[in-house]
Amino acid sequence: MDDVKTILRNYTRSKKAVRDIDTFGAAQNYAEKLGKILADAIGTEFEDVAEEDLALVLRSVLKRAYDDSAVAAASAQYRQNQKAKLGIGTLRAEFDPANADKVAEELAGKIAAPGLVENLIKQSTIGAVDETIRRNAEAREEMGLDVSIVRTYSDVGLRAGTKYSEDCEWCLERCGEWDNYKDAKDAGCFERHPGCLCMIDYHVGRTHSVSTGGSWVNI
Repeated sequence: MDDVKTILRNYTRSKKAVRDIDTFGAAQNYAEKLGKILADAIGTEFEDVAEEDLALVLRSVLKRAYDDSAVAAASAQYRQNQKAKLGIGTLRAEFDPANADKVAEELAGKIAAPGLVENLIKQSTIGAVDETIRRNAEAREEMGLDVSIVRTYSDVGLRAGTKYSEDCEWCLERCGEWDNYKDAKDAGCFERHPGCLCMIDYHVGRTHSVSTGGSWVNI
């Protein structure tokens, strides 16, 4: 495995700057791409790497991709604030080194399948978008604003504990629509397994809103 500087150099060369990220769906797609780029830069050969050494490397490189994903999500939140004419600040997800430690525990001492590395990294980068949504939804509801959250099932991603030809029951249990933050959180809306590509979105405003096939209407 390459050192931190080499991995970050390869990652930076391949990634694109955040542009026109005005929805959380666009932010998640961007985070997914960053996850793949970083996974490619990290590689798959860890058989001679001790877990603590791998964790140190991942804490640096995974943080970079996580922060880039969080910036994209914050951009989407800023645009949402503008559209709703809300003069309030935007909260951004913050990287937890424990995320890197969990990935290191999974990969250290192995020659990993490319898909495994990519799915673990994507879980972190997409998680930055999820956490940005979660923080802002919680904060806005505490302000007394109406919050509506929706998690849409994706049949493209990896299944958890089931055959690829079958729907992922784990994800389906966490998909749905909620008209407040607490119910969404309690239902596991913001949880993911490696390889999950379910889409999470939310809307905030001064009137209660519901999702109608991808658009939001006031009722």
